[in-house]
Amino acid sequence: MRSGFSDAFVERIRQCEYPQFFWDMLPLPGANESIMRLDHIQPVGSHHNTYHATEYRLNEDALLFLDEWLNWYIYECLDEDGLLADVVRTLQK
Repeated sequence: MRSGFSDAFVERIRQCEYPQFFWDMLPLPGANESIMRLDHIQPVGSHHNTYHATEYRLNEDALLFLDEWLNWYIYECLDEDGLLADVVRTLQK
């Protein structure tokens, strides 16, 4: 287990089985895989100690993908014409 999640559960998250979980690995040296929980979203303050800015940012395609994922979680349905629906169908075959 790592961070409270078993390897089997993490693999199911990676296969897009749960809309409230998003697996990622940041492109930072020594970074470990991360699981973002969309059911724990909360605003982040603008105080300089609240966050650490890096040179990395999501491109337009990645922002659209994350937006589709968030809509999937909130509205409990996938846009069948969207990229995320294609990814989910492919991974769950």
